[in-house]
Amino acid sequence: MSVLLLWIAQASAEPSRVAAQWTVSSPSDLAVAASGDTVAILGTGFTLLDLATWSTTALSVCSDGGDPAGLASGTFTDSAGDDHDAFWVGCGDGTVERIDVVDDSPTLASDVIAAADSAITGLEYDGSYLYVIAAGSSGLADVTAVAPKDASVASGYPTTLSYDELNDSVLVSGSLYVLHGNDDVSRLTTSGGGVLISTQATGADYHTITATDADLLFLTDTNGGDIWSFDTGSNGFTLHVSDVGDATTALCFDESAEWAAISADTDLVFYDFAGGAFGDEASRLSDVGSLDRLVATSDGALGISTADSLVDWATAAPWVEITSAPSTASTDPVDVTFSSDASGDWTFALGSTLADAVEIDSGTVDAGGSETVSVTPGDTWVEGANRLWVTVDDGVHIGHDAVDVTVDTPPPQMAIAVGFGESTVSVQVTADDTADLQYFEIYLSDTAFTADDYPDGGPSFDDGNVTGPVEIDATPNTDASYTFYPLANGTTYYVAVRAVDSGGQVGPMSSVLSATPSYTYSASELRGDEGGFSCATASRPGAGTALGLVLSAVVAMRRRRGRAAGQAG
Repeated sequence: MSVLLLWIAQASAEPSRVAAQWTVSSPSDLAVAASGDTVAILGTGFTLLDLATWSTTALSVCSDGGDPAGLASGTFTDSAGDDHDAFWVGCGDGTVERIDVVDDSPTLASDVIAAADSAITGLEYDGSYLYVIAAGSSGLADVTAVAPKDASVASGYPTTLSYDELNDSVLVSGSLYVLHGNDDVSRLTTSGGGVLISTQATGADYHTITATDADLLFLTDTNGGDIWSFDTGSNGFTLHVSDVGDATTALCFDESAEWAAISADTDLVFYDFAGGAFGDEASRLSDVGSLDRLVATSDGALGISTADSLVDWATAAPWVEITSAPSTASTDPVDVTFSSDASGDWTFALGSTLADAVEIDSGTVDAGGSETVSVTPGDTWVEGANRLWVTVDDGVHIGHDAVDVTVDTPPPQMAIAVGFGESTVSVQVTADDTADLQYFEIYLSDTAFTADDYPDGGPSFDDGNVTGPVEIDATPNTDASYTFYPLANGTTYYVAVRAVDSGGQVGPMSSVLSATPSYTYSASELRGDEGGFSCATASRPGAGTALGLVLSAVVAMRRRRGRAAGQAG
């Protein structure tokens, strides 16, 4: 078994083809999570893409607030002080909703921010404040800075811009830049200072604005099919790439791979890009569609929103898809089937991330072919979610997919001890560290039995006073106890226990132990003293156990299949 050291950025080349198409209703915006693990797709609803498993989860947003518009990503700190990925969505009624992403799973938060009096058209987030752009009541766009934690408004806000339309916005170096259409650009300092309007006429119609890692700003032009840069110091524009097409509508960068992607007309055009400068055109994918937003992922894939209710994924790596896998497993072999659109060497691995995944199996796959891998859960698997990875290496690039398989194995055999007293038999169960331990089934019988007699279940018992089996709550690493009462003194009783987990898996029966209830004399009776406790008082449950058994945990009893006159304690 070797640790996979595959997940080095091998996507040095720009995407070479559209490998997948997904239907998403009216996709309008794309955003990568702060962690880089997921991508949000905003349309008439919200869709979250897990970049490890390529699985999506859809949520309904703005159900009471009109059409969603505006998408921002960042990190949110919850009430416990824990940080997690979050996305914010603006709504048509001026509210902002938050989607929390924990373990790559999205949940719509219950708290909603009333951020504006009119429809929200854009959102940006700087880690402290959400900058909410809305269609102001005056006919001009308003900007409000709101703290997501408590919905407080920053000093100096709201403020009104000098234009109304919003094509795109970006937040860099303490300034918010807003494209209003044509060559009108607003700059608002996030400290709440005045709005500076660029007056340099370029004749362009700026559609999108994108920042590099060094906060260089580039704009697309739907008039001339050009790419412009904006100098944040002089507020001047510079033409960088001209005549990419009749119109350019979107731009994004993969700076580690040194390429830029430009949507031009219906083409996807790739340019060399390094050190903040455009080089030559590297390649072009024709007739991709009418493109509006682009987003580059950490593994070299490019997400593209189109006007055809589609989100396309372009890549140079093999497109790997797990087509069949169980969602749960126990101790039996697991079969996982996957396909690849390119030939290469495949590796099957287990691990929370691909970087630390441990190889299980490997082989080769043909382009358009599929393979099935069979593996039996073993010591390296954990109770609960296990992530299985499939990678295909074509010699240049590595594609991947992953699936989560939940292992639910039966709890192990539990150790027990028994004691007796006046009309009582007590049993103590030593709980192990099984994480999903749920309850114990305690079996009682006045007839001898063995674990071999009951491959499943166990004996039942009913003498009119005591009915069994009984069930008591179980907690990992916490001993539990139960006392049967009233039982017949002088009768030998046999006791055994099974553990049950939260998935309903039942463990093996414990050793069968026996105990015989008997009357235990009080100290005064042993001295011949006529006073002290009476027989009735002395016969209360647990009065003077003959076996020195200390019951260390009190666990609430839950009766499911039967009722017993007894005590959990």
